[in-house]
Amino acid sequence: MDMARNHRRARGRLGVGAVSAVAVLVVVAAACQPVAARPPPPPPPPPAPVGCDAQSQATPTPQHPLSYAVVVRRPGWAAPQATSFTATSEADKDAQVAQLQSSGTVLAVGPNQIVKAQTDPGVPSPASYPLFAQQWGLHAAPGADFPAAWNHTPPISGTGETIAVVDTGVDLSHQGLVGRVIPGPDYVAGGTVTGDPDGHGTHVAGIAADNDNVGGLGGAPNATILAVRVLNQAGDGTDVAVANGVIWAATHGANVINLSLGAPGCDTVLQVAMQTAWNDGVVVVAAAGNDGTNELFSPAGYSNEAIAVAATDDTGNRASFSNDGPFVSLAAPGVGVLSTCAWTNTIPSSLNGICINPEGGTTSSNAAYGYLSGTSMATPFVSAAAALVKEECPTFTPAQVKAELMNHAGATVPGYGFHELDAAAAVAAACH
Repeated sequence: MDMARNHRRARGRLGVGAVSAVAVLVVVAAACQPVAARPPPPPPPPPAPVGCDAQSQATPTPQHPLSYAVVVRRPGWAAPQATSFTATSEADKDAQVAQLQSSGTVLAVGPNQIVKAQTDPGVPSPASYPLFAQQWGLHAAPGADFPAAWNHTPPISGTGETIAVVDTGVDLSHQGLVGRVIPGPDYVAGGTVTGDPDGHGTHVAGIAADNDNVGGLGGAPNATILAVRVLNQAGDGTDVAVANGVIWAATHGANVINLSLGAPGCDTVLQVAMQTAWNDGVVVVAAAGNDGTNELFSPAGYSNEAIAVAATDDTGNRASFSNDGPFVSLAAPGVGVLSTCAWTNTIPSSLNGICINPEGGTTSSNAAYGYLSGTSMATPFVSAAAALVKEECPTFTPAQVKAELMNHAGATVPGYGFHELDAAAAVAAACH
């Protein structure tokens, strides 16, 4: 939920290089006289590290042991897998990495950080049952005209596309999603996804693909949702869970992976997972974070492996909570976004306070909706648009989908270098 939670955020300011003038010295030698060769100039000093390269890591000690996440590829495996270990010293850490290396290839090692869903508090709950007219992000946001995208010739609605929501799970019984959710693995409780104890993933899934004829719509209303649970009921999860969820989704039919989560700092473990997906032809869309800064945010900060999404309000301005660094690819609606709400008798959602029961009263409902804010909410708009482009251009690579969305984006967000998502323009121009 983008409202109350902060996605994982990666930090590291980009430096501004100095520009220096260079004088040119011309030497004139006598005709036919040999000129001694000049020694080559000394090499320039290496650039100061920026972003993730400038980050230092804490040292484990017996008093303060640290948990590490590791991505390993072993012979015969179709895809790498993430695991974790605890070390009490650098020597202990190196020994455990060496042991893993002896049975496979270690692709990345880093702190096993806690990632969070990216919601932002402060949006009041509406007093009446919402309809499509209240879903401003689909039709009233600057440049965001999803109905025009759907009315493309031929019609485009996400048919045949699968969007993996790697999150807190999804309410399988919600009438806006029922029958179109494939339960994937639950990396929190084990087994497969049976619901959404938190509500964040259900809200995200609805923004991407809700299709409820008495409720609302998502950006790709005929897409399939692949539900992978990596965050607990508080909206928190580990690098190992997220990395394994991304890799599993990429190798089990996802065309687009939505990551409405994140945490401060850089994260090579998640980068390897996203590289695996991106290289397998799966588009990865990640939230830029809710810190309200221009600092890096992981996993979205790895711009070669993801489409990073900032949030805007209904006037087209950057949301006050949204990150806005140079790693941001696009902006999308993220304030007061109406979507499906996980509220059933068997799933005690922490979002019940913002759920609206269209049947009246205080009883639970599988048709509830609610408003949330955050880059978590902005991200699935872009995931939906990516699914529409993939439907129109099935052979497009992730890089081509990203370029299509960015090259045909809407207006520049005032004061920032990124542009608003324009799904209709991207679909209209795709493959042409």
